[in-house]
Amino acid sequence: MEYVRRHCDQQRGRKAALAKYLGVQPHMVSAWLDKKEPVKPNAENALGMVEWLQKQSRPPAVPAI
Repeated sequence: MEYVRRHCDQQRGRKAALAKYLGVQPHMVSAWLDKKEPVKPNAENALGMVEWLQKQSRPPAVPAI
């Protein structure tokens, strides 16, 4: 969860993008990433976060010429 938190803190709008990807309200992502009293996401959303992070770290596809 710490890696997701750091990734989202690096650029404005990442929490909102993650919420949209997971199909949840943005306040839920904020609750999951809260440093003081985090709420744990369910397994489906936790796996969705991992998938989202993997997609974020892939370089964009280069079109074939």
